[in-house]
Amino acid sequence: MTDETPGTPSISVIVPIRNEADHIASTLQQLLDQDRSNIVVEILVADGRSTDETRQIVADRKSTRLN
Repeated sequence: MTDETPGTPSISVIVPIRNEADHIASTLQQLLDQDRSNIVVEILVADGRSTDETRQIVADRKSTRLN
C-alpha cells in the first residue's frame, strides 16, 4: 500500500482473473479512474494461471501507475 495519513480510510479491491486479456486493461482503468481523493485504494489481482496475455497486461499496467 501507499504511505497513508493516520485515519485515512482504505480499501482493498481483489480482482480474480483467468484469461481476461480482452477485459482486464479496461477493468483496471475503471478502478483507477474512481474518485479516490479521500481514500487509499489497494488493487490486488489474483491470476488463476492465465494462458493468454492477461499477466503481461497486468504487469504493464502496474508499472505505469504506482502510488
